[in-house]
Amino acid sequence: MVYGNTVSNQICPNMKVKVWGASWLHIRKYMRISILEQYLSNPYLLTTLLSMGLWTVGVWATLELLGFNILLQTRNYLPHANWDERIAVIGIDDATLREYGEFPLSRDRYTQLLETLEVSPPAAIGFDILFTEPSIYDTALAEAMEINGQVVLAVAASSQTKTLYPVPILDQVTAKGHIVSNADLDGVTRQSFLYINQYPALQW
Repeated sequence: MVYGNTVSNQICPNMKVKVWGASWLHIRKYMRISILEQYLSNPYLLTTLLSMGLWTVGVWATLELLGFNILLQTRNYLPHANWDERIAVIGIDDATLREYGEFPLSRDRYTQLLETLEVSPPAAIGFDILFTEPSIYDTALAEAMEINGQVVLAVAASSQTKTLYPVPILDQVTAKGHIVSNADLDGVTRQSFLYINQYPALQW
């Protein structure tokens, strides 16, 4: 005799197990669907999943960089202190190259610069230039740097992760600071390492 989903053991001992098993599978499937619908209808969960997906493909990184750009541009319109008049930047621009030739400039030009600054010696002079190859002007340049006593030269890492140092004669009479840049995805450098090995960042 059959009562609902049960069958008398006298008729078919195994049928009861099969019928109850089918019912239990149906219940489990229904519960899974109900739980899934419940979670999918939760806007907080959907937002979290969407955010994680966008973060995985790098969308948030692009928006973050855009936010940094807007923040820095906004600072130009806010009250802020002027450039410190004690700091002077001597740059190599197109006009310099037209007058003195292609880059890198001959190192006797840097010797002339240091000799000119001897009249009013700065507290520090930093060269954001790598002097890794020897030249015939290195001896005179080293003497001018040693006389000044406050010259900082740049070191950097090569593509083989080796540190690029100034030539020995210049290395011996100067301090060092690294110019390793950490560019973002768009090629713009927005952050810097304070130290690389024992060398502080040149800009600090």
